[in-house]
Amino acid sequence: MTSPKNILLVEDEPTLQRILGSVLGDAGHLVTAVGSAEQALERLDDGGDFDLVLTDKNLPRQSGLDLLAQVRANERRGKRLMGVMMVTGYPSRDSALQALADGADGYLVKPFRSLSHAVELIQRVLDANLADRRQGPPMARKVARALSGLPEPLAGIDVAVVDGAADPDLVGTLSAAGARIVDDARQAQVLIGTDVAALLAVPRAPRTGLVLVDAGASFQDVLRLIDAGGAAIVDRGLIGPPR
Repeated sequence: MTSPKNILLVEDEPTLQRILGSVLGDAGHLVTAVGSAEQALERLDDGGDFDLVLTDKNLPRQSGLDLLAQVRANERRGKRLMGVMMVTGYPSRDSALQALADGADGYLVKPFRSLSHAVELIQRVLDANLADRRQGPPMARKVARALSGLPEPLAGIDVAVVDGAADPDLVGTLSAAGARIVDDARQAQVLIGTDVAALLAVPRAPRTGLVLVDAGASFQDVLRLIDAGGAAIVDRGLIGPPR
């Protein structure tokens, strides 16, 4: 097993808090459990040295999404990088998209397939190189904003378009914003595609961003992008002629 990690478990349901705390402890990790986002933020503000925040999405008062956004804001102010996983019994595409936009590293849906499977997914995030993964989302979001018609400069970003996503408007918008279109995906800082499976199949560095040109991505598609790290989604209907 890898070295023990410090996990901040944020769960307001006592039974699930006890079960998750127990199985993660049995896996060798050090678990601190709290029942609200406010208590979690107090622990973080007090200098809590955590590797992962594992939080229920539906919490009293502030939600797990609020907590995720605050953790990422703290990182931008120079605080320690840490993984954040969302847990929910009420999955929806919109909440998964918000978690993707806010930089979630994983998403667990209750009831779990099994506790061992849940621990396996949590361990995957704990084993990830977060410093590398954090480089992908800003670039992916910059490209998504530019494709959505916002005046986002892309100078210095190399983009590869995979699985037939290229069209004149998309390529023209990227070029007009200053991006360089490259044929070799291994040279790209951001990959763009229309199919999640094809997009994830392209070999890439952990720091390479992913942009899905959305033609009706499912909830499961969004979860796969969250797990892959460094991803954003742009609505195909928003891509128009370059300005």
